[in-house]
Amino acid sequence: MPLPPLPGEDLEHVLEHTRDLWSEVRGGRIFLTGGTGFFGPWLVETFSNANDRLGLGAELVVLTRDPDGTVQRLPHYADLEIVKKNPFATIDTSGVGQLVEMACSRGRKTRPSIKLGICGEHGGDPASIHFFEKVKLDYVSCSPFRVPVARLAAAQAALSMKAPD
Repeated sequence: MPLPPLPGEDLEHVLEHTRDLWSEVRGGRIFLTGGTGFFGPWLVETFSNANDRLGLGAELVVLTRDPDGTVQRLPHYADLEIVKKNPFATIDTSGVGQLVEMACSRGRKTRPSIKLGICGEHGGDPASIHFFEKVKLDYVSCSPFRVPVARLAAAQAALSMKAPD
């Protein structure tokens, strides 16, 4: 069920009573889980208002099991393209991707022969496959209908990473 935007006077009231606290997140990134519950949409609205009004330049990352549900509950954000890509289908290289890269690097330092791969929707997404080639995953696994695209993307990624002669 779509939720209407929070009334401006409510957002103003929250901002008025929390103004001094927002400087703590200036230029930072906030990680929020549960974008479809009761508090998730309220926090998204409150953060967006403070970020815009106070010029914080902060980023809000929302993790939810249901990105489509979040967009349905907050339809007024859909036009803003806050969710540019479904994070369950295309890897967020600047967020989760950094964790993958760190895990690969540290895992190989500890055990050089370790085999690392990815399974799931990311394994069939061309953009994600190019990233996985960059961090040198050994394999990707995906649903059968995505295999042809995954093979082509893997070949293209491998060729793009090859050193020029």
